[in-house]
Amino acid sequence: MADLELVKGATEDIYMVLADRDGPITSGSFSTFTYELFQNGVVIQTTSGTALPAGRVKFSFDATDTGTPGHYQGHVRATRANSTVAFFPSERAHAVVIREAPTPS
Repeated sequence: MADLELVKGATEDIYMVLADRDGPITSGSFSTFTYELFQNGVVIQTTSGTALPAGRVKFSFDATDTGTPGHYQGHVRATRANSTVAFFPSERAHAVVIREAPTPS
């Protein structure tokens, strides 16, 4: 089962809560957020995020980000002003599926 399922060519926003074992983290401690979509350990697509209250981050995918159907992994790379990096989720990447768009009937 996928943690995140997208449709080929989707241009939707997704919202994620950055959290650790203690709950949501303060996104204000980070300066940039990037969602990295990868396959076989190689990053193939990235999109920048916008910090929202309560540890939430919004990512806007465009049609090229979701252009190739398949099974991927993904995570958020959060970078602090001092250039240190944290990944969310920290224990395992998201399972991401990009599926074909339904055929109109």
